Amino acid sequence: MTRQGLALKADPGTESERRVEADTSPLDTRRFFTTMTEIVRAPRIFFAGLEDTPQNYRNAWRYLALAALFHTMVSVTYFFNHKLAMAGILMINAMALPALLAFLCLLVMNMFLGAGTTFKRVFTIVAFASGTVMPVSWIPALQVFTEPIRALLVCVGLTKACGLRPWQSVFAVVLTVILFLLLMWSALPVLMDLQGGLAG
Repeated sequence: MTRQGLALKADPGTESERRVEADTSPLDTRRFFTTMTEIVRAPRIFFAGLEDTPQNYRNAWRYLALAALFHTMVSVTYFFNHKLAMAGILMINAMALPALLAFLCLLVMNMFLGAGTTFKRVFTIVAFASGTVMPVSWIPALQVFTEPIRALLVCVGLTKACGLRPWQSVFAVVLTVILFLLLMWSALPVLMDLQGGLAG
């Protein structure tokens, strides 16, 4: 059975043996929603079939960019009174944050788990996970749900796409979050001054 976004192939055997075949075409707006649906409905199948290809890496950037654009437009409209400068900062943050998390996760995986994977591989997983929750994460009250869901999707991705054991994936994600929080705590004074200047 094929779909416009990602092709599903029913291999002989049990349902758990189905896989998502790698897509060789660029991701567009229509397929953005198809891909999001596949991730939400069957994240294990999606990440198990997410091959390490240049096209999937580019699609991850496109998927993240579309989600970040929606997130930025809604956030600026509702919270920042259509300020162009804040829109630029939010867009950059929405794109750069997953890349930073992927870099930190890569360090943890290679230094503590000996995974030997690449940044492109980890970023592809983090980008698809982040882009899936980003369209609703602009609502502050929902972030208590969206952030754990993103972490869970990354854990599934690391397990299915990078071959880590479940406990290794959880360890990598938890340590990545700790490192990220330490970085944010160190940079908090600068970030607060910047936000105050733009909001004023």
